[in-house]
Amino acid sequence: MDSMRADLIRGLETSLPTTFDREHFFALLVSGDVDGAEEYLSVFTTQDSNYYSNLMFYFVKTQRFFKFLVE
Repeated sequence: MDSMRADLIRGLETSLPTTFDREHFFALLVSGDVDGAEEYLSVFTTQDSNYYSNLMFYFVKTQRFFKFLVE
């Protein structure tokens, strides 16, 4: 049920003409919700879409690694 809801929300977000909310993305990273940040980013782009997308996913994964080291 939750995966169905997530797919519905993702489909809704991608079908609407929205823009990437940088403040929301950075708020997710700062709060420690790395999974949420990666999911939010994946709504707008894929890792191999272009250089900047690859770089953003790299930074998210680096943040996940740092969070793992702290815990």
